[in-house]
Amino acid sequence: MDSREFVDLALAFAYVAATIVLARIQSKDAQVRLWIYLLMAFCAIRGTDRMLQVFHQGSLQFGLDVLLFFVLSGIVVTTNAASARLRTLDSDSSHRQIQLNLVFNAVSDGIWIVDDKGITVLVNPAAQRLPGFTADQLAGRSSHEMIHHHHRDGMAYEIESCPIYRSVFHNKPCLVDDEVFWRADGTSFPVTYSSAPIIDASDVTIGAVQVFRDLSLQIEAREIELRLAAAEVAQVKALELNDNVVQRLAVADLALSMGLQEQAVEAIHVALTEGKRIISEWSDGPLVRELAAAGAEPDLISAVPIVATAIETSDSV
Repeated sequence: MDSREFVDLALAFAYVAATIVLARIQSKDAQVRLWIYLLMAFCAIRGTDRMLQVFHQGSLQFGLDVLLFFVLSGIVVTTNAASARLRTLDSDSSHRQIQLNLVFNAVSDGIWIVDDKGITVLVNPAAQRLPGFTADQLAGRSSHEMIHHHHRDGMAYEIESCPIYRSVFHNKPCLVDDEVFWRADGTSFPVTYSSAPIIDASDVTIGAVQVFRDLSLQIEAREIELRLAAAEVAQVKALELNDNVVQRLAVADLALSMGLQEQAVEAIHVALTEGKRIISEWSDGPLVRELAAAGAEPDLISAVPIVATAIETSDSV
């Protein structure tokens, strides 16, 4: 092998080495990659030129050797490029999966995934925490059997009438906001939930995803608002009664101080009559209805007719 053949082989080896380095290099430095591309281009041009010369000179074997190097290097480039692409896709897929898992675990609403038989496949942490079950306790069990087995009043909830069941077996999405789920300790909590079928590319239902939220805090806040509203209504009515009756009694007190007994008695009777009128108006319905609409406690509502009766029986001084 003369010196020129040695140089040609060295260039071929350099080309192959450059392709391998380029395929495997981890650096994202554009300048580094540019120099490698230039090296590959130089080797390819020089090698191709030399290969044509040796073919022209009749050195067929050496020309074939050089050609073989370039063919092999092309295979290496293609293989490594494909491998690098697959690694990139795997990395992107893993990154997306990690992001999805973070979102799945961070959501405060319960997420419950079941298969085409209604059996639990996957639950997020909220779906475990809200009813008080662990993932192991829920795995392989019917979601209806675990948390949706009875109505609010304690009556059994037949699975055939369950909206979640229908979303799995009849492809019917649902949104419900007036039912309860049941905890592991046997207590219930109000929920709003939705369920939608999971349909694959072949248009086959393979399960369903359920999302639910505990409404306990919202309902408690609403009850507090209603009690405050009821108290405000009662206060307004009480002030109305107080103002009317106190005014009449003030007239009676003035009459007594002036020695006008008959006028004083008349003023007291007028005060009682006015009080009876106001209470009668309340007990006939308006106040009771207002208090009930405002969510007043039953004891407060039932006290209205009692007060009315007490005033009605006080028809003398």
